[in-house]
Amino acid sequence: MDDLFVLLQKLQSGDLDAQLEAVRKLQGIPDPRVVDALIEALRDESKDPFVREDSAEALGKIGNPIAIPPLIEAFQEMDAENSDLWWKASWALLKIKDPRVTESLLEALQHDIPQVRMGAAYTLGEIGDIRAVEPLITVLREDQEERVRTQAAHALGRLGDKRAVKPLIEALKDREHSVRYAAIMALWELEAKEAIPYLIQALHDEHPSVREIAAWVLGEMGDSRVVESLLASLSDEDPSVREDIVAALGKIRANEATSPLMGMLQDENENIRVAAVWALGKIGNPQAVEPLLAILRGENLRLKKAAAWALSQIGGPKVTEVLLEALLQKDIVIIAGAYEFFVTHCPPGAEGILLEILDHFEEDEMVELLLRSENPILREGARKWARKHTPELLDTFGQNEDG
Repeated sequence: MDDLFVLLQKLQSGDLDAQLEAVRKLQGIPDPRVVDALIEALRDESKDPFVREDSAEALGKIGNPIAIPPLIEAFQEMDAENSDLWWKASWALLKIKDPRVTESLLEALQHDIPQVRMGAAYTLGEIGDIRAVEPLITVLREDQEERVRTQAAHALGRLGDKRAVKPLIEALKDREHSVRYAAIMALWELEAKEAIPYLIQALHDEHPSVREIAAWVLGEMGDSRVVESLLASLSDEDPSVREDIVAALGKIRANEATSPLMGMLQDENENIRVAAVWALGKIGNPQAVEPLLAILRGENLRLKKAAAWALSQIGGPKVTEVLLEALLQKDIVIIAGAYEFFVTHCPPGAEGILLEILDHFEEDEMVELLLRSENPILREGARKWARKHTPELLDTFGQNEDG
């Protein structure tokens, strides 16, 4: 009892370290006096932000529903600089396993303060209670604040209820680009292939970020019906949009895109050229071999590494010959790019260079390839490297010290 009194006194003190220590120790004590003191600290705007944030977190761990209203009030500070209070409040509400959390958040969707409505929409999406679907649809359609509608769209995507598909398609015509962007992401989360015609239209949106996310989502959906529309948008004025369109064509493995993508190898933007190389590798059309070999002979190391990977995916006698010659020449960029090929086709005595490449690039993916290898020298080399740098990988692959 005396210890509790001392902690409550520390929380009221002017010493920041003492306050933080008190909150950390109080978070496991479900005493009503503790809850009241933490709520008071949460609401006290004169306290250090860390104390208020830790108080919100402590209230979530205690789980007393009496903390629901003050935690929702904390959403008002969404715009405060250098403050994570609203996020900690949302986290705390997720921890309070009580039906009143959802009920209170649904009421908060009607709050006068936009930040509170935003926080409520966000948290409802995280909770996953489908009772929130229809209210969030109403917010998406009717709220006057762009940021609130944006959060409502994101939340509807996370809730995963198909009732949201039609309103989200409608939101693709919202006057604010952030809402249109969020609606596209939500439609992707809902796996709404019925929205594909509308996502194709979004490739012509006035805002580049919307065109960019539309291209990305169309690529993720992997529907070959969109290839023609993606090809028609390859000339988009925004390089980020062009890059995502190129990547989408690769994800779809659109063979008819091979020639246009070979043309994109000449784009002035390096990111687009790299994306085109990767896309050609995924498509795997042998027509791309010669231009990719030309890149191998070039000076751009980033493109060279990507081209090595792409060629390893396409394969063929000529590609194999070129890659094995690069191994003999110890061309570390080409070896790193086509690392999987070399691990699979490792000639006797070449294990050392592959392990040197691992030391040079230090990529987890390389370690994983070596640990899966049928070559005992490569496996043991990878185990030694992982023990020193990434021991958690050994647990993942079941290759501990004795493996």
